[in-house]
Amino acid sequence: MQASFDFKTPSVVVAGHWNVAILNEPGWIARNILDIPDGKGATLEGITIADKMETGQIFPQKNIWLFDDYGMGCAEQRVELYVRDIERLDAVYSFMEKLIDLLPHTPVGGVGVNFKVRVEDEGQSILELAETCEVFDSFGAVENRLRREKIDLKGKDMIKEGRDGQFSTVLNLSRNVNTTSAEIDFNYHTPVDSTKTLSAYSDSGPIVHWFEHANRVLNTVYSLNQAEKTYF
Repeated sequence: MQASFDFKTPSVVVAGHWNVAILNEPGWIARNILDIPDGKGATLEGITIADKMETGQIFPQKNIWLFDDYGMGCAEQRVELYVRDIERLDAVYSFMEKLIDLLPHTPVGGVGVNFKVRVEDEGQSILELAETCEVFDSFGAVENRLRREKIDLKGKDMIKEGRDGQFSTVLNLSRNVNTTSAEIDFNYHTPVDSTKTLSAYSDSGPIVHWFEHANRVLNTVYSLNQAEKTYF
């Protein structure tokens, strides 16, 4: 089976009451995020995700702004960050710190570190990725399986908070499998109650931490140990 991490989906999502208007305004992004002085031109690369249709008209759901090492977007009270190289994450964390410095009083409720893994294979064997003890053979052939578990992570897998604490994290693990392909979604959700807590979490390097954990899950549970990576 061939597996690939799809980094064209957001790797970090911070839920909060964000100012969606300014976080989608190119001028504000240029001045405050990219530190481009007023009066100096700049080119921003953007992608519009338009998947909502009403009365025959398509409405853009969100914009993704792409920079050299990361991408960002804001919609529906979510700031989303896109990794463009898992080996180069300094700019991602710098953006998070800058966002906290610029909007320190924003109410936040949680942060998720996410990975989507796409698996391709031929034949029925891929359905084993989400196999259960239920038997439906007498009714027909199973063509699709959808499973989801919520796993309360413990012990050495946790990220430390301060000297003696840990950031509480649950893994929401979803698998959507058919006869030729599968999507495995990892969502590592951590509650945060302030931008100060968010800053401490960002400083702990959570993206690589949970990326390595996701790889261990793929290897241990599914014997997948050579996943490729795709980026914007």
